[in-house]
Amino acid sequence: MKHILIIGYGNRSRSDDGVGWYVIDNIEKILPGKVDALKLHQLTIDLAEDLKDRSFVIFVDARVNDSDELIQYTELQPAFKIGLTTHYITPETLLEICKRLHDETPRACLFSIKGFNFDFGEKLSERTKEAADEVVNRIVEMIIDYNG
Repeated sequence: MKHILIIGYGNRSRSDDGVGWYVIDNIEKILPGKVDALKLHQLTIDLAEDLKDRSFVIFVDARVNDSDELIQYTELQPAFKIGLTTHYITPETLLEICKRLHDETPRACLFSIKGFNFDFGEKLSERTKEAADEVVNRIVEMIIDYNG
């Protein structure tokens, strides 16, 4: 098992909402076989088991808000957080569940990329794609630095 796990989540059929999948696809092309990766529609409670025995987990998702920042990077801490809807589990909640089940959690971070188009389609908007390409480069650097 590799120590780093990348989780990209969102709906690939809703344009920019699929940015997490796009990031993982590109990281796998650049660093084939170097990390484990999951492409998901949403986070679910059972993913807490996938965090066990990892030293580093990177989450990648699209976001909708008025912030001008294209990329938000957050170091995550375990905490029960309520999402926007009842079927939405946050990365912090997964970390908290992992902590309670296994008495430890991995280091974790979230790259949140601003989306502009959430209509049906599989193509990213130009600004979201540019931000996603920057995130790919940052994550590749993090993986290389982490692995020495």
